[in-house]
Amino acid sequence: MSNKIVITNSECGDWSGIYVNGILFYEGHSIDNSVWIDVIKRYKVFSGEIHSYWIADEWLENRGNFPDKFNDIQKEFLHC
Repeated sequence: MSNKIVITNSECGDWSGIYVNGILFYEGHSIDNSVWIDVIKRYKVFSGEIHSYWIADEWLENRGNFPDKFNDIQKEFLHC
């Protein structure tokens, strides 16, 4: 089985999140190595692609946190 990882960051860089297969795995001010170890232990195998996006600060501030599902982020607020 292949798992897809998406890394999200606020534009100013003070809030980050990890989505695995479209579901929020973690969010916080930074992504500590222990979080990555948890991702690896839990999912073990990943696809060759890891995507990274910046999210508009305005959108994130209005919402307060990342949604549980990556697809719930409005695409016009995502930047590669």
